[in-house]
Amino acid sequence: MELAIVTPTFRGDLGRCELLCESIDRWVDPKFTHHLLVDRRDLPLFEYLESPRRRIWTAESMLPLWLHRVPIFTRWRVTPSTLPVRNWILQQIVKLSVGNHIPSENYMIVDSDVAFIRPLDPDRFLRGDRLRLFREPAERQNGMHLRWHRAAAKLLGLPRQGYLDSHYVGNLITWRRDVLLMLHEHLSRIAGGSWQRALCNTLHFSEYILYGAFVDNVLGDQTLHFREDQPLCHSLWTDELAPSAKEVREFVKKAGSDVIAVHIQSAIGHEVETYSDAIRELWSKVDDRSISGPDSTRPRTTWPAQNPSNCS
Repeated sequence: MELAIVTPTFRGDLGRCELLCESIDRWVDPKFTHHLLVDRRDLPLFEYLESPRRRIWTAESMLPLWLHRVPIFTRWRVTPSTLPVRNWILQQIVKLSVGNHIPSENYMIVDSDVAFIRPLDPDRFLRGDRLRLFREPAERQNGMHLRWHRAAAKLLGLPRQGYLDSHYVGNLITWRRDVLLMLHEHLSRIAGGSWQRALCNTLHFSEYILYGAFVDNVLGDQTLHFREDQPLCHSLWTDELAPSAKEVREFVKKAGSDVIAVHIQSAIGHEVETYSDAIRELWSKVDDRSISGPDSTRPRTTWPAQNPSNCS
């Protein structure tokens, strides 16, 4: 199985990204490459994380020139032909653009506030030639989630403009490159122009819902993906009550044996130091020799602490 792990990140998540990289180096077979996508201005902060199995790309290298950052703006991209583009929207466009730049048959999107706690077994994500598509039964039919579904329906040219029956947002999300490229072509055809411009002119959308809805409602092809609603990541989201530091650590410790990663959403507000020891405590309870064999002498990766304020 060919798989590239893709992580969009930024300077505010540097510590979380470091923990993710350490967990990947510990739990993920080195044949699966890891790609960090960062703004050009943040590149000096992340260069020390590069390794033979990890490549760092600038977000700008994934984007057309008209979407590159104007230096005086930090939270928005101002373009000559679209609405001002929020950084959150831009990050989703960068993710959807990887098929044009990162060579791999399949991608796993892993955000920087995730950490692996067990080996990544590729057989868990592949059945024959079909790649796993995370899809939950219909739920969350209100608020922002409904808005994301309506946006997907409009962008995909679907006659139905409401909730599309299934939910696709989660962690460790896997995409096929050939499907991504078909999605680009379809979005451009519906928009009558650049698919990236169409997304820039959409105030709210979800890249995961857009991809999943395309597979299920446009392609309708059962030979490219198999559907599964079992989360593989123990996730704490911001829509839950704001937890204390102790509650975050207790949440980490409750990760079950059926998950391979833990996700503490950065927007909750706790620094990675709040729970990193709890993550490493989980590591110590799992035998990771299955990755490299019982005679492995593969060293554990450690990096010097970086201070974002030292880089401009």
